[in-house]
Amino acid sequence: MLPISLGQTCRPRFQILRWIYASRFPDRSIEQFRTDIYVKSPDAHVLPKYPFDWQITAPETVCEWLERDFQGIFELADLEPDEGNRAKHKHFPAFFPHHFHSADLAAEYSEARARIEAVSTRFRALTTAHQPAYVIWAPDVSADTLDRLKRALKRYADGPLFVGPDSHAGKPPEYQWEGDDEAWAEALNSWFGSPAKLLDAL
Repeated sequence: MLPISLGQTCRPRFQILRWIYASRFPDRSIEQFRTDIYVKSPDAHVLPKYPFDWQITAPETVCEWLERDFQGIFELADLEPDEGNRAKHKHFPAFFPHHFHSADLAAEYSEARARIEAVSTRFRALTTAHQPAYVIWAPDVSADTLDRLKRALKRYADGPLFVGPDSHAGKPPEYQWEGDDEAWAEALNSWFGSPAKLLDAL
């Protein structure tokens, strides 16, 4: 199966990559993994990128974007600067912490738009042959929203939808967004078997 993050933050993507990394490089520390993620090392980034990997997108927004087939969801007129040089959507609960590097969104928009288009195109190209398995971290998501999300995913490539654990045990405040490494590893092992098995199947 191919694990694909549906947000609602960067946590699922981070934990999926950390789980694989820890298996491939058991002697490397979490600090080294964070560095490798930041510098975009191929040791850490071993899976294809998809739209919801590195942004903050409420589950309802994910549904809306899928139902719209990603059309009209990243227009410059709908974006505005937010704190920390990130952008936010004016109409949906969505934040883009990694797409812009300044408050001058217009100056950087073309490059950001190209990245969004690339990952959206990759998502549209998913088929059942890819065996996608969708992972979301959304502690307060309702059953109705999960049902809506499952229906929206059927227009692409149907696959299981897993809800990640809601814990950040043992993490200092600045890293609590990552989640609980042990809880996520246990969940990912139960869903995918092992990192080696997953990578062999890709």
